[in-house]
Amino acid sequence: MNIYILYPLLILVFSFTSINETQAQRKNPDKKFKTERLAEVPAFSFTTMDGEAYNIEDLKGKTIWINFFATWCGPCVREIPHLVGLSNELEGEDDFVILYIGRSHTEAQLEPFSKRHKMEKSSIVADPDRNIYHLFADKYIPRNVIIDKEGKILRQFTGYDPQHFSRLMDEFKRLVLEEENAEEEIKKE
Repeated sequence: MNIYILYPLLILVFSFTSINETQAQRKNPDKKFKTERLAEVPAFSFTTMDGEAYNIEDLKGKTIWINFFATWCGPCVREIPHLVGLSNELEGEDDFVILYIGRSHTEAQLEPFSKRHKMEKSSIVADPDRNIYHLFADKYIPRNVIIDKEGKILRQFTGYDPQHFSRLMDEFKRLVLEEENAEEEIKKE
């Protein structure tokens, strides 16, 4: 093929690729999230470390906090005690679930970590191949997703900032305890 024909053709192909990438970046500029706020949570199945199998759909009707973590991640490790405390504080409430999903970890790797941090096996999910994680993102942990009782994503965030994390835990408590207007206020933000 003649170079004079090939060169303009390549420019045309790359310009269309750039346009599509630019539109995708505008929709999600930091590319931290594959999911969107107020959208349905992606469908996935999982088995907790106590051997119970679930589909995320099975948890509709409950407020869900998903925490993606790694045992080697300092900020992840700093979040865990707060979430364990939140779970203990809400003990007796039936309509919430906190799921700790060990990104790139097997159950054998998570076992000593869960004991050390007093995590319930019924709340821990190994995701050795990142199958669940890749539904939400390609990189960045800690990553947290809060899902309402209808299965919609209310919040998703990465990183750990103690003040922000505390505020989100308060919001989660309000949702679980069904405080008046809590969900509407959170959806407005």
